[in-house]
Amino acid sequence: MESKYKDLRFGTEEEFETWLAKTATQKIELVDEGQDFNFFWVDERGEILHTKPFQAGIWNGKIVLLDTIKKGHNLVFTDGLTLKHPVANVEKLNPNNIGCKTKGG
Repeated sequence: MESKYKDLRFGTEEEFETWLAKTATQKIELVDEGQDFNFFWVDERGEILHTKPFQAGIWNGKIVLLDTIKKGHNLVFTDGLTLKHPVANVEKLNPNNIGCKTKGG
């Protein structure tokens, strides 16, 4: 499965936030083990749309196997990579929900 959004660019942060609110279906929080990334926003296919606080250039566009998005589990990607940091929490997002804004983690 190929990335649909990796090369997408936005003119403003507001434009990006609006797109993310319409597109993200889940916000994944990882157990903090000192890594540079703690949150992934993913779409209905499992594609990572946004990563915080760092490493967006590495993770955005990767696709997570949906059945591995569970609290306490390690994410597995379609390329065979297994993330060593387990999932701490999964928040289901309603598309078009302003609640999926990225400010504040």
